[in-house]
Amino acid sequence: MEPTDPYNKMVIYRLDQIDEAIADLRAEVVGVRIDVATLKVKAGIWGAAAGCVPALVAGLAVFLTGGGAGA
Repeated sequence: MEPTDPYNKMVIYRLDQIDEAIADLRAEVVGVRIDVATLKVKAGIWGAAAGCVPALVAGLAVFLTGGGAGA
């Protein structure tokens, strides 16, 4: 049994639609990857800044108390 011409056209049409949907999904995945990379950079910057705060407070406390070995 041979497929009819309208059936072939329908299958090709559906395959084209699927191909377009896959292309859209790929573009969306690229956008999500960029967003994730941006968030990783921001998290690193905020983490470094948050890590500096206790170090600065500790350094300031040592400085203000005359700190260290010679006191």
